[in-house]
Amino acid sequence: MSEYFGDEFQATKRGGTDENDQEVVVGKLVVTAGQNWAKVDSQPALWGPLIGGDGLEPGTKVVIGIAQTGEPFVIWPASGTQGPAGPQGPVGPVGPQGPEGEIGPEGPEGDVGPAGAAGPAGPVGPTAVWLDPDPPPTHDYLWVDTDENAPSPIPIPRAKVYRTAALNFANGGWTKVPFDTTAYDTTTMPLADLTNGRIVATVPGVYDVFAEVSMAVGANARTIALYKNGAHHTYGTAATAAAAGVAGISVLATSIQLNAGDYLEIYAWQNSGGVLAMSASTFEGNNYLAVGLRSADLWVLGASPPVVTVLPANPIDGQEVYFRVGASPSQKWHLRYSAAYAALDGYGWEFFGGSPLVARNDGISSIPSAVYGDAATGGAGPSIALPLPGIWDIEHGAYIAVVSTAAGGFGIASLQMGAAAVNENDAVYVRSATATGGEATNPSRKVRMTTAVAATVAQKYRLGGTGQATTAIANRWINATPWRVKPV
Repeated sequence: MSEYFGDEFQATKRGGTDENDQEVVVGKLVVTAGQNWAKVDSQPALWGPLIGGDGLEPGTKVVIGIAQTGEPFVIWPASGTQGPAGPQGPVGPVGPQGPEGEIGPEGPEGDVGPAGAAGPAGPVGPTAVWLDPDPPPTHDYLWVDTDENAPSPIPIPRAKVYRTAALNFANGGWTKVPFDTTAYDTTTMPLADLTNGRIVATVPGVYDVFAEVSMAVGANARTIALYKNGAHHTYGTAATAAAAGVAGISVLATSIQLNAGDYLEIYAWQNSGGVLAMSASTFEGNNYLAVGLRSADLWVLGASPPVVTVLPANPIDGQEVYFRVGASPSQKWHLRYSAAYAALDGYGWEFFGGSPLVARNDGISSIPSAVYGDAATGGAGPSIALPLPGIWDIEHGAYIAVVSTAAGGFGIASLQMGAAAVNENDAVYVRSATATGGEATNPSRKVRMTTAVAATVAQKYRLGGTGQATTAIANRWINATPWRVKPV
């Protein structure tokens, strides 16, 4: 078998003999290729079928087999030198997925990605307390716990008042400066009291105070002073005789502990030898008084309102207290001041919680007369000394048993406030329906009564109708709860 390359090739021996056991010597060969055949010109010429292709082009590498018996040879393409790349064939189908490879080494850290969307807003925290009283931020608040006994959050109390109207200062004496205009007042419980030309504390705590008063030119000295609840507290600076055309100005700065209802005023003094006028100004930077809460007492920050045995003399709208009733440390009433109710009828302290006052007499007695009075035996009826003037809700009742010699006999219990006459409209009663029978029950009712002074409310009794033979009474009681009250 020999290999040939190109159109014209030199044969080389590959092995094999003819039938006479002689070597087959093939000389110079020329390959002619057809569609399905091939011919090799030699001595003798050989030809045979082409196997392995649809034809040969000149230069194709071929292999020719020569039989020893002289039978036709075979020819087919053989591997030759690599020809130029043919056009890319179509992509074959995807093969099956191979086994998963090993995890490669960790790559370098990538760039920071874009920021994600904002998350939901968290709960609102407490607002910081601003201590500078001037100027007032509009967003300052005391953070107050909203438990059932505490007020709602309120703005930091601070206010500034000043005077625009003319004012004269007598020589050698203290003259009050009645402020007539409000520069600012941050709370719904106003500090500024222009009716009295002062500032009133709304909550207990330490307040910063600033003031200034300007007087006309004059000899000698002039100064101002801070008054608390009508009494001197702090002096301002002393201004000496001013140069011609220059006003004398005294200023004051201090801090002061105040309770709710305490009030502050400014007084001025001069000894020029005559009357000096206040330097007229419509600007809040002259002739002013400014205060601001620096730190609040604990009840403002969430504890209970203060416990008092006497209602504040100068309350402000919305102020709250626990009023201790009598000497008992356990019985307290939660009261809140309403300026509107106070202006209406004087009873400005509203009742917001607490237990009623209670009195009872369980002794069995009888009603002796058709005129209101005490029971015949077993002591007087129950009574309660009301600690405050005001409008009261009074509940009362009793066990009443009536036996009558005629139909229509009554046993009646009613109320007497102080020395006033008993009001029949406040009564409870039991009536006998027949002349021979009797009636017994426990009637009760609630009525609203007003007293302008601290007074005693008492239960009184009488007979009514005709033919009462016996009227017994027992288990008598009274409860008293304030609705609106005022100080004694």
